[in-house]
Formats: sequence, C-alpha cells, structure tokens
Amino acid sequence: RHLNRQSDLTHNIHSLIILLMNHIWHNDRLTMERVVVKSKPNSYTQHRHKNNYSQDITPDICAIKFMEENFAEHAELFGSLANHQKPHTLFIGCSDSRVVPSLITSTLPGELFVVRNIANIVPPYRKSEEFLATTSAIEYALQTLNVQNVIICGHSNCGGCAALWMDEAKFSKTPNVKRWLDLLGPVKRRVQKLFGDNIAKREWLTERLSLVNSFENLLSYPDVKAKFKDE
Repeated sequence: RHLNRQSDLTHNIHSLIILLMNHIWHNDRLTMERVVVKSKPNSYTQHRHKNNYSQDITPDICAIKFMEENFAEHAELFGSLANHQKPHTLFIGCSDSRVVPSLITSTLPGELFVVRNIANIVPPYRKSEEFLATTSAIEYALQTLNVQNVIICGHSNCGGCAALWMDEAKFSKTPNVKRWLDLLGPVKRRVQKLFGDNIAKREWLTERLSLVNSFENLLSYPDVKAKFKDE
C-alpha cells in the first residue's frame, strides 16, 4: 500500500500494528506469489517477465542490464539520490527472500530505509560494546534520518518463527541463529501457555505475537515512546 508521508512516526506505528494483527496479507496462508501479482510491479520486473528471463540468469548479467536499461530510464531519480538520502519510512522486515519491501509498498529508491533480519525481530534498545547491527540501524533511522513512519512487516510461513519450536539439536551448525531467536523467548512462553502442542495454532500465533513483541521493543528506543504517547 502507499504510505502516508505526512503522518508522524507514532501514528504509523499504531496503524501498522493493527493492520498486521488483522491479517495484512488478507489471508492467513496467502502466498508471496499472490502478493507479487497484486503489487504494482516496477519497470525492471515487467521487463524480466516480458522477456521470459529464466531463473538461472546470473546476477552480473542482471546488473549489466540494469545499468544499460533501467538506470538510464530513471537517470533523474538516481541523480537526485547521488549524494544524499531522505527516506520517509523505516521498514523492518524478515530476511526471507519472498519479502520484497519496495514491491510490497510500491516505493522507489530513496523512500525506504530497510532493516531485515531473521523473523523481523526488533531487539530491546541498549548500548553495548558488542556489534549491534539491527539496533544501530534502527537508531540511525530514527535519530539521524528522522524517518516519519515505521513499518514492522511480518509474513506467513516464517522460517524463523517456525524454528523457535525446533529441537536444539537442529541448531548444531547455526548457534548464532539459535541465540538470535532467544529474543522471542517471551513469545514462545506465551504461545506455549495458550496452545501447547497444537502446531497449526502455535505457528499462526507465533507469527503475530512476534510482531507485538517487536512493536513493544521499538518503544524502548530513545524518543519513540514519548512520541507514541503524544499521539
């Protein structure tokens, strides 16, 4: 959907979480293929479909075609972005390859500041000597870029949310993933209490409560809670 660029940060946080909790995909099991069909494709996507490009075309060939065709087509836009950016929206989403922020929101380069990770998690704000990629990116968007809107985008069939319920042995080669998912500990405990071993309901609710968890953690970032209260 098109974003309201005039709305302030807190209004959009509030509106978005309501939309997400009321099935932002319009159907619990809606596939990304159907989302792509409903979304307005950009000229590059249209070009690829029109020419029936196969999936085995290498990224370097695609990059050359982009420079030869699409870059030239949007030369004025890219020229205006050459030395600065002023995105109106922070988009926090899952790293899942089926989630394409600009396609979902029908936005152009320069409009979204995108932060992606496994299971679209917003960690609680904290200062640390560690390397905090997600936290620092959100902090930068809020404090330096002064984005007007924040989107926390979840999706169905989320591998990260499903992994929250996997046996620990399956994380033998991905210990950092396991540690990352510990951030959803409160979600897991709440879902377990409500649905126990009902796998279908458990998956459905985990995907939704993970968004609520991220929203609540977003309020721990400097100035966000105050702006939300003002609204």
